[in-house]
Amino acid sequence: MNSNISVYLDEQLNSPQTLNSNDRYEKDFNTDMTKYKKVSLMDVVLETVSNSDLLKAAREQVIQSEIKLKDSVAGYYPTLNFEAENGRTQSTNVDSGTKDTKFFRYYNDRNYKFILSQNIYSGGETSNTIKSLEKKLNVEKNQYQIVLQEQITKAIKAYFDVVFSYRTVLASENNMENLNRILEIVTIKYDNGAATIGDLTAIKANVSNAQTQLTKVKSKLTESIRYYEYIVGQNYIQTLPYEKNFNINVSTFDLLYERGIKRNSMILNYYESLEAEKFNLKSKRSSFAPKLDFEVSLDNVMDKEDYEEREQEFNALFRLT
Repeated sequence: MNSNISVYLDEQLNSPQTLNSNDRYEKDFNTDMTKYKKVSLMDVVLETVSNSDLLKAAREQVIQSEIKLKDSVAGYYPTLNFEAENGRTQSTNVDSGTKDTKFFRYYNDRNYKFILSQNIYSGGETSNTIKSLEKKLNVEKNQYQIVLQEQITKAIKAYFDVVFSYRTVLASENNMENLNRILEIVTIKYDNGAATIGDLTAIKANVSNAQTQLTKVKSKLTESIRYYEYIVGQNYIQTLPYEKNFNINVSTFDLLYERGIKRNSMILNYYESLEAEKFNLKSKRSSFAPKLDFEVSLDNVMDKEDYEEREQEFNALFRLT
């Protein structure tokens, strides 16, 4: 919250208005906010959406779900692994009769291996995992839409709260001016004996009630501006919403109901979540099924005990687990 505007609002909008020595209401012209830069509703909505931390967090959840889905799809592709070993071994010769150590012998171990493997059957675990993650991705996308709608709704509410609160303050100020003129007339009549003390007391009571109401609407304006600044962000401090008339086309109730059923993100998320859990359960059950993998390996031995020459082996096998 910008401290300047907060102090301004607290001092100017919430300061109690008083009657002067002639019982005349003095209007506080500092409540005039025409010095603020006017902003449209569309600008406020776009600024709110661009600065929303909740929306950024929801977008990150969508990205993480996409990454998990891509990792899961990789289960359909073959994997290539590389293994290498480089070490030195001490071998001890022991006399079988006396159990005494006769001598030590050292040799190197150096080899590497390429292993190419491809899953052939896993009981549907991969496909069910992918389907589950696809549904979860849809859930995160719908959740992003929900957060987006909430932020837009908050921006619209904050905008119109300021618009109507400010116009209410102006109307209340105008009402106080009218009552002030009436008070002057009644006071003159009373001084001239054309009005009774009851008439004067009644108009003063109306002025007092209007003053109390004005204080309330100014407090409401203060709250509305603070909430507006909180929602829209620091870049729009000391800006004034002003738009109040919009051309809105309202569809029939049946059409709105049909759209609500088909596009309601919360309802869609409910069904997508059920589908995601269904496929996730199938994937868990698949872990009990046998798995068949095809594996090809290329072994190269470059040094070992009693090494004579480089050895190379090519192996292919089916692995059932």
